[in-house]
Amino acid sequence: MKRLPYKSLYLLLLIVVPLFALGQNQGRPPGPPPKNAPQRATKEKAFKPKVLVYGSGVDAFAAALQSAQSGVQTLWVMEGAKVESALTNGEAKTVNAYADLSVGSWALFLRALANVQQGSDSAYRAARQLINPQIAINTFENVVDTAKNLQVRNKTTIAAIKKAGKGYEVTYSNKEKQKFEVVVDASESHALFQALGKDYLTDDGWVKVKNAIGIARQQIDYGDIRYRTGVSLALQNGKMGSLPISALVPDTASNIFATKGFEGNIMKETDINLVPQLMLQGQAVGTMAAFCAFFNTTTDKIALRTLQGELLAYGAWLLPFQDIKVLDPHVGPIQRIGATGLLQGQYTDDKFLFLPDSTVSSTEIRDISEQLYTRSQIWFLRNKDIPQITLGQTLDFIKYLANRGDELNVEVEKAWAKRFKFTTPFDQERPVTRREFAVLIDTYLQPFNLKVDWDGNFAY
Repeated sequence: MKRLPYKSLYLLLLIVVPLFALGQNQGRPPGPPPKNAPQRATKEKAFKPKVLVYGSGVDAFAAALQSAQSGVQTLWVMEGAKVESALTNGEAKTVNAYADLSVGSWALFLRALANVQQGSDSAYRAARQLINPQIAINTFENVVDTAKNLQVRNKTTIAAIKKAGKGYEVTYSNKEKQKFEVVVDASESHALFQALGKDYLTDDGWVKVKNAIGIARQQIDYGDIRYRTGVSLALQNGKMGSLPISALVPDTASNIFATKGFEGNIMKETDINLVPQLMLQGQAVGTMAAFCAFFNTTTDKIALRTLQGELLAYGAWLLPFQDIKVLDPHVGPIQRIGATGLLQGQYTDDKFLFLPDSTVSSTEIRDISEQLYTRSQIWFLRNKDIPQITLGQTLDFIKYLANRGDELNVEVEKAWAKRFKFTTPFDQERPVTRREFAVLIDTYLQPFNLKVDWDGNFAY
């Protein structure tokens, strides 16, 4: 069947600048790459893929696309002829899950499906309704066709795989062999893990991971500091949560990843409403694979904040703040500050909320502030028990920790509406909102830049 025209897809895939060339910036906004940054592959160069993605599902699509977008030549090997998904089979279907969290690779697919360059609540809402299987197939194919650094080999089976240095050598069913630095097993049966012949799977056939996360623990619990290590949103028991990196990384294997069927998170695409989560898990895994290949390193060397910064750059979220619109101009700062725990969300009526228009107290920020900045202890001794921190006190807090003078007040006032895009008045006497506090702290103190290990501890 002839594919539908999607003229805007090529531009869509070029909107975001990848961040891996800026690895040392720890997830700061895109900018010019450093002079010594690795050169990215282009279609004009010989195609020598470093990453293999094996599978035919939406998670394979998301992993392959993200690996390619992150600047790594990627080969997607499909057992079938097309993406196999609840989206591409049977009758037209509506996806109700993630209704207020159309983010990351799921949002990219919806934008392409709606044939729009800029997402919106209305566009996403319409795109999720009665998705025609053939149009879904055409959308997947057109997105892949316009992606740089990505090639697809369909109707192909991998018969064997073995370790080869830091990477792997695969043997196709026609006896052809090929080496890759990193492998992503997105097959339904974990065929590559099984073929390795090692103890990578549980007795039930699930992929053993560094830290098995059960259903309840996928929800945000600030008593478990692994909330700082989230790389994929998760929906369980009607509540949105987040999966830490350790829940998606195989326990003993290096430079081989799975996209689903993890110990403690055994979901497979048996329900149309699992599609968004599978895509986001695939995107997270594709980013990990690209990191290892791009920096010529191994799984255990993945720099978490750099990885999270790459995910944010491509529209994925680390925390499921359901009261923040996906087109909110302050998504980045709110996500980064949220990932430090400096401002924490809360579940209200089963929704996880940031409450951007609420106020900030000294009590709620003190503990994390003192972990981030030892010097802040003195500031809090001078500013005890402030129930509502004012904008002026926020600027004073920044000046004290960043060794800035009163010129900062003038700078912030000038940038208030144009640069920071605040619609509230600049008034140092009024209480600062959580939105304003997040943006100002992210801009001037950059707490997200402090490294975090896979257990959620700040790495000083």
